[in-house]
Amino acid sequence: MKNLILGSILIMAAVFASTTFKPNVSNPASFSAGSVVFTTEVKADSGSAMEDQAQMMDGMEMTMKFKGKKFRMDVNMAMMKTNIITKDGEEIYMLLNGMGQKMAIKCAKKDLKKLSKLKGETKTETYVATTETKKILGYSCKKYTSTTEVDGKKYINVIWTTEAITASAELMNSSNEGLKGFPLETFSYNKGLKSHMLATKVSKDVPADTDFEVPAGYDVKTIDELMQSMPGGGAGE
Repeated sequence: MKNLILGSILIMAAVFASTTFKPNVSNPASFSAGSVVFTTEVKADSGSAMEDQAQMMDGMEMTMKFKGKKFRMDVNMAMMKTNIITKDGEEIYMLLNGMGQKMAIKCAKKDLKKLSKLKGETKTETYVATTETKKILGYSCKKYTSTTEVDGKKYINVIWTTEAITASAELMNSSNEGLKGFPLETFSYNKGLKSHMLATKVSKDVPADTDFEVPAGYDVKTIDELMQSMPGGGAGE
């Protein structure tokens, strides 16, 4: 159970960081409140220690809701429903609902960096715009790429973004640089995991303010309190 909770937290932090975007100047066709649904494919290198994590993430559906500085990300995994909620981009809540427990982990942007260090990830990816464009769900997208080198092999990460969605930059963790626009498709490689995220639905329906509240019935803890409350004080079991 403990490993499942910690694994879910790390997955949420990883997905949150991988969807970083930068704000754009609004234009008449843009919108800053709505939702986007993504499907995800995740595969691990053969024999990789990441195979269990890939199995948890592969095929999961993710929904992002945004309204001004408010943001919510819902992720349905095999044994755990997870959410990330923030009203201002500074105070963030990670919600875990599964195995008979409801837990809300309160953290800040700096805590997301702390989680990245737990995974051995402190590097910032810098993306470069290309001249390639395509349409996803009718929205014009630009291609950005970055290069990752692992064990002497180079991998190309790709993010397709649209400037038609102008959600606030305060919604996301800034682990990626050089991007402009909201991501509708990503291809990435990270420590033995190959992932593909694709938007399958975009809605301009404005989310309710209650979507960005922590529901009743959740046990709220900080990350440090969570680690201390677990057997071994955060060490793996």
